[in-house]
Amino acid sequence: MFFTKDEMRIISLASGSSGNCYLISAEGKNFLVDCGISARKITTGLADLGIAPETLDAVFITHEHTDHISGVFVLSKRLGMPVYMTPKTYYAVKASRKIENLRFFTPEERFSHDKIEILPFRVPHDAADPVGYKFFTDEGDIVVATDCGKITDGVASAIDGARALVLESNHDKKMLECGPYPPHLKVRIAGEFGHLSNAEAATLLCNMNRSNLSALLLGHLSRSNNLPNIVMDEALSAFGGDFHTTAVQIGDQFAPRELRL
Repeated sequence: MFFTKDEMRIISLASGSSGNCYLISAEGKNFLVDCGISARKITTGLADLGIAPETLDAVFITHEHTDHISGVFVLSKRLGMPVYMTPKTYYAVKASRKIENLRFFTPEERFSHDKIEILPFRVPHDAADPVGYKFFTDEGDIVVATDCGKITDGVASAIDGARALVLESNHDKKMLECGPYPPHLKVRIAGEFGHLSNAEAATLLCNMNRSNLSALLLGHLSRSNNLPNIVMDEALSAFGGDFHTTAVQIGDQFAPRELRL
């Protein structure tokens, strides 16, 4: 199936501990948030969805961890689109291969790319300068917030009133506690600079202004410490037992998930 760039949609090409990559399409623009899988997988995945890789307008990197940047070096060289990240994130990865057409921004300060306003907001995570992104479009705000150890006032404010939201729901607390990970890794994941649990994501969803929320993608699930049905049940509870007009998808590590608005 083929789509035009004028359609507003969110596509998870990959979401999980082994790699993350999201396509944001709005106002005739195609943006990637993170490139944590190979450039070949990204371009093949886009083509399979009827999206020409050459139509990518920009890439926005949240932080320097491998599961968010592994494909950006080859992709930027091959396609040449602008790649946005903070200076601190760049300095954390500059020993790696070159990133073509690199552009910097300052967290918490709006900037624009081709007439679309973007707010990079800080998220608590154990990286150099991690951010989430809020894209302001004529049809509503699109927010991506993953790799977030806890919900800060800034994160809650950025998400509030979004029309489309990609939100981390990384682990079930009991599965993490009883799972195979060593103690130090369990502490890191559950800590305030680790990853958001299902319960924490549900609390945020319960408390946010959902009046405009048409699409919700819950992502970055741990394969060892989570299950999609648990994630869905927690989210459904946050909505009071009925998603109403909000379309909900669970991100997958190996298969695309799409939400059209």
